Formats: sequence, structure tokens, C-alpha cells
Amino acid sequence: MEQTETAPAHEKSEDEKQLESLGDLASKGLRGPKYGIFEQLLSQHLVLATLTSDPLRKIQLVCEASLLVDEEKRRAIQLDPGKVDAVKTVNDALQYKILCNLKQKITPVVTVKFGFEPSEENYGKYVAPWWRNLELSIWPHWMKQTQGKTYRVFYCSSCSNRVADDLDGWTGMKDERCIFCGRSLSTSNYSYDEPPPYFIIHRFKAKKDVPYWTLFFSYCHALNQSGYNSLETCFLKWATPLTMQTMAKLTKAVKPGIFRDILKMFARSREKVDK
Repeated sequence: MEQTETAPAHEKSEDEKQLESLGDLASKGLRGPKYGIFEQLLSQHLVLATLTSDPLRKIQLVCEASLLVDEEKRRAIQLDPGKVDAVKTVNDALQYKILCNLKQKITPVVTVKFGFEPSEENYGKYVAPWWRNLELSIWPHWMKQTQGKTYRVFYCSSCSNRVADDLDGWTGMKDERCIFCGRSLSTSNYSYDEPPPYFIIHRFKAKKDVPYWTLFFSYCHALNQSGYNSLETCFLKWATPLTMQTMAKLTKAVKPGIFRDILKMFARSREKVDK
């Protein structure tokens, strides 16, 4: 099995390039005595978070802005550092996923490596608040076979109904025909210039005595693209409202005028680009 494991280089979109230009403009245009360094940095993060279209990038910027605030200001604006840490830790793992490209696979294996020890305690702290124990789409052969068994499921090529698997046998076949559509499932007279009578998909069945938190971390090392999308969507559904609430609290730590100044700079930079 040939494979290459890569953490894909992040290619900057036009949106990100413009945001980067905004950061340069802001750093040059706000150096006077009007605003302090803290307000400049915090405001730049919040404005960039407002303008970016990437939801994970938005969460990253807001979390980084939260880290700029000292303990006294956190208490004043009622900012929970523990919740910010939990959101940032998971967001970083999703944002910097690892792709393992297999030459015989259409989509890569996606690995999400969390920045903490896989344990029941950390699952409860970082994962349980947002994950709803949904079924994750994975590459079964990448799972630890000590936690369960990879097996084959057979589907009729004509009607796509499940006709057999390695666990229960040919439950959907009678007299070598599909019980749903009547197609012959025999391969004895099968011609290779015709579509096969059935197709096979590999599945994974976990052992009943394996704790779910253990399986979850194993699943995160064997995801396909669909499985990763489910993971990211579930996290964003939970984290996005928290992020917006955190942004609202952080705006109380700076003067309102600084936001207007930075947005004006951005508008001027866009005008120059358009011309």
C-alpha cells in the first residue's frame, strides 16, 4: 500500500491576501498616540475575524485575541479562559488536519491529531461538549483491529440493496438471485465486459466492550473526507455561537473608534486594488 502523508501547505486565498494587507495598513496607520499597542493588536484580530469567510480561521483569530487580554480584563468582561482554551485546542486540530494520499483511493485518509492525550477525561473536556456520537465515515482498514473487525458488505448492482456481509452471510439472496429485484448474483457465468452483479464496501464493527471515547480518537485517525466534514460541521455548530459571543465581549476592551479607523483603511485599500 503506497501512501504519502502530508500536512498540506496553506495556500493563501485572495481574501486572506487582502486581510494581510489590512494588517500592514493598520500597523502603519495606527502608530500615533491615539491608541495603545494592546488596543491595536486586539482590534486588528477582531476586524480580521469579522472579514474572513473561513469559519475555522475566524475562530482562530477570536481565540488569539482572547489570549491578548490579561486576567483583570477577562474578569471585567466575563471571559471564560477555560472555554476559550477548549475551543482553540479543537479548532487548531481541525484546521491543521493531516492528509494521507493513497494512490488507489479517490479521496485521502484524513487524520485529526488533537493537542492532548487521548483519555476519557480529555474526551469529556474537549470533545463531549460538541460531539453528538454521530456515525463517522472512515477508512475501515486504518482502524485498530484490536478494537473491532473490518468486514465486507455486498450490495446488488441493480437495486443497491444490501444482500450479504461477512458477519451474517447472504441474507438478501435466494436461489442465487437478489430478493429485492431478482437480479442474478452468481459470478459463475459473469462476463468481465459487463457490470459486476454486486459491489463491495468495507465496514468496521467495534467490539461492544470498547469505550466510545477510545473509538472516537481512533476514528479521527482513519477519516475519509465525508467523515471529516461531519466532524467539522458538528464542531462549528457548537463553536460559532460561542465565538460570536466572545467577540462581543472583547469589543468592550477597546475604544469603538479604532474599529472604524481600521475599516476605513480596509475600504481605502480595496479602492486602490479595484482601480
